[in-house]
Amino acid sequence: MMNVEIMWKEVYKDDNKLPSIGTQMIEFWDYDEESLRPWRVSANFIYSFKQNGQDRILRIVPDSERTVKQILAELDFMNHLRKHELPILEPLLSKKGDEIESGMNENGLFHAVVYDHAPGRYIEFEDLNEKQWLEYGRMMARLHNASLTFIPHSKRKRRTWKDDINIAIQKLPEDDVELKKILLHLQKLIEKIPKGKFYGLIHYDLCYDNIIWDNDSYVIIDLDDAAYYPFVVDIAFGIDDVREQPPEKREQILNWFSTGYKEIKQLPADWKEQLNLFYDLEDSLKYARTLYAYHGTDPDQYPEWLIKLKQRHIKYMKGNKEKLIAKWNEIL
Repeated sequence: MMNVEIMWKEVYKDDNKLPSIGTQMIEFWDYDEESLRPWRVSANFIYSFKQNGQDRILRIVPDSERTVKQILAELDFMNHLRKHELPILEPLLSKKGDEIESGMNENGLFHAVVYDHAPGRYIEFEDLNEKQWLEYGRMMARLHNASLTFIPHSKRKRRTWKDDINIAIQKLPEDDVELKKILLHLQKLIEKIPKGKFYGLIHYDLCYDNIIWDNDSYVIIDLDDAAYYPFVVDIAFGIDDVREQPPEKREQILNWFSTGYKEIKQLPADWKEQLNLFYDLEDSLKYARTLYAYHGTDPDQYPEWLIKLKQRHIKYMKGNKEKLIAKWNEIL
C-alpha cells in the first residue's frame, strides 16, 4: 500500500475529472481518445485504456515506493520467466521506445509501465476447484524452478527478506518494542532455514487476484513485489486465505496445492511448519507497512471513504498484532 497522502489526492482528481497522474503519464504512449479509466489503487495506480481498439493496462507508482532501478530489476525477472515459458505479460514500449516513463507533478515523481490486458478472469479463492488448485501448485513450482537460474543485473537487484525485516523495524513506532522483538526473533529462525534449491527470487504476492484464468490457461501478473525469500514464503503469502478455512478444508486445499507443486519441484520436508513461521512474518510486515502508509498524513483532510478504510485497516492489523504478541510472549 502506497503513501495514503499521495493516494487520496490522485484519487480525488480522478473522481472529479481533474488532470491526474494517469492523464499525464498516458501521454507517453499512443492511446484512443477518452478511453482512459481508473481501475484500482493500492501499491500502484492502475488504469485501463484502449490502444487502437485493444485493451491495455497503465501501471503507475510513486518513486517513493519504487525507483526506476527497482522496476528494471522487476522487468529483468519477468523477462527471465518468459524465457522459461512462464505466462508473464511483456511491457509495451512507449512512443520513445522505452519500457518505463517518468513524470513529475505536485505530489512528486512517478514511474509508469504499460501492459497488454490479459484475456480471462480472476477466480475468487473459494471458487477454485481441485483441478485449479493442482495447476496453482504447478504454476508456483515452475516459477521457483525458473528462479533458481536467474542471475540479476549487477547494478539492480531485488530486496531480500532481511531488507524487509530491517525496513519494518525502522518503520515501527519507537514504543512498538514487542513487535520489534518478534521480528528479530523471526529473523534468527529464518536464518537457520537452508537455502540452496529452496531459496530464490519469489513472486511474493502470487495470490488468486494476481492470476488471470482463461479456461485451462492462465497469466501471472503483478511481480512488482518480487524479493529473495525461502520459496515456502510464496505459498504462505500467496494462499494465506487458507488460514481462515475449517481444518478439514484447509488440509484438502494444501494437499491439492502441494500435490501439483511436487509434480514439478520438491518441497522441504518441514514446509508446513515453515508456513506457520511465515504467517507470523507476513502479519508483522503487513502491520508495519500499513501503519507507515498513514504516517505523516493529516486525517482531518481525509475524505469519508479513506477514514473508513483507515479504521478498517488499523482495527484488522491491531487485532493481528495482539494475537502475535500473545503467542510469542509464551515463547520468548
